[in-house]
Amino acid sequence: MLSLPKSILNKIHILVDENPDAIVSLIDSDGLYRYISPSTTAILGYSQQDRENALGTYYTGYTHPDDITHAALRFEDAILNDKSVVTTRRIRRKNGDYLRMRGTTRKLVDPQSGEVYLLQIGRPAEVQET
Repeated sequence: MLSLPKSILNKIHILVDENPDAIVSLIDSDGLYRYISPSTTAILGYSQQDRENALGTYYTGYTHPDDITHAALRFEDAILNDKSVVTTRRIRRKNGDYLRMRGTTRKLVDPQSGEVYLLQIGRPAEVQET
């Protein structure tokens, strides 16, 4: 796992414990994955080694090409307006197929360094409550 501030890791671990059926991920201000929860194994088919290999790579590498612009605009909205946004996008599974995911994205700031992250909690759209 890439080095993250303790305050950020604590928040992530709480959210992972509270959302075992969701993928919790953290993206830095450059668009690189810094954390991906273990639930990606059950939901998307990625192994622990796959998750570790994805750290430090761009989120766009796992997002359906037709959804990248929409996702980027929603992420920008979360950062600039300091609010949670709902995002729906297709994420690539291990087998190459895409799964429509729906979730919230919000800005998270490290109080020590001021570094900005995007915290995402997403579930397969088919199991979302309406």
